Amino acid sequence: MLETKKTFSATKEEALKETREMVGENINWKEGFAVWKILSHILTPEKSAVDVPSNFMEGGEYVPAFRATCYRSGKHSFSSQEAMAEFGGQLHTTFNWTVNLKNYDVDVVLIIDDDRVSVCLALTNEPLFRRNITFFGPTTLRATIAYSMVRMGEPKAGDVVCDPMCGSGSIPIEAALGFSNLQVICGDNFLAASVKTMENVRGIERSLGIPIRNVDAVQWDLVAFPLRSNTVDVWVSDFPFGKRHKCNRRELYPRALIAMARASKPGVTRAVILTKDRQAMAFALKATQFWYLRKVIGVNIGGLNAWVYSLFRTTFV
Repeated sequence: MLETKKTFSATKEEALKETREMVGENINWKEGFAVWKILSHILTPEKSAVDVPSNFMEGGEYVPAFRATCYRSGKHSFSSQEAMAEFGGQLHTTFNWTVNLKNYDVDVVLIIDDDRVSVCLALTNEPLFRRNITFFGPTTLRATIAYSMVRMGEPKAGDVVCDPMCGSGSIPIEAALGFSNLQVICGDNFLAASVKTMENVRGIERSLGIPIRNVDAVQWDLVAFPLRSNTVDVWVSDFPFGKRHKCNRRELYPRALIAMARASKPGVTRAVILTKDRQAMAFALKATQFWYLRKVIGVNIGGLNAWVYSLFRTTFV
């Protein structure tokens, strides 16, 4: 309903005042609630009674119970909880809606990412990033990020998509479910990881009542995996970074890119790689002539600033 840039004041009092003032700042509440009503009836049948609030509908009588949620990243003089309290309090004062943090009809979401601000209405009670995963690993990637990365790889019908470091399977599962016309292969050096991936697949099969036949997971060593040359059309992977992964990334990343290039189709294959270690990735790209950097996109992962690299396989062999 609102997406804008905003530089908050350095003092907490002034910044929180600006947060309250956003309630009345060019937010298209009426149109936003009209769309929210339609999609809520589709996505959450238990919300069949929700309607556009009386504040935005002439003659309307519906007064929703609401809560406010704030997701914040970057450096600010206030915390997420403080912004949530101020924004939610102003919503109650302005619209006179009922506050209910548990049994709410609508969740008004305030997103503050450095100097970018968005105001949204949540469509589901549970965050979508938790979907499809039953058996979690120590660094399980959010499903929403995994799906977006697969989309960045521009997969086409019949493509072979591979995640060479699959972990508990967020990326291959999103690829298999979101693109049923792909063949998804994944693996990991850690046996328990590939086992968890297939356990997650089996869990989805039980919940949906249908088999998922376009994904498989194995244990392998990335730098010596058993894939033939010219096999993979799209690579999508969350490369190891952070303190939980105790490995020499300046050594691993170049070796991984070279191994991936061998199994790729020159001039055809795309790769989408997530990492926080920009130095190791820059070193790896300079160390090989097999990959062309198309673009880099910043992404927030639980408060950590990471980057998604979109690569293209060169014709160098």
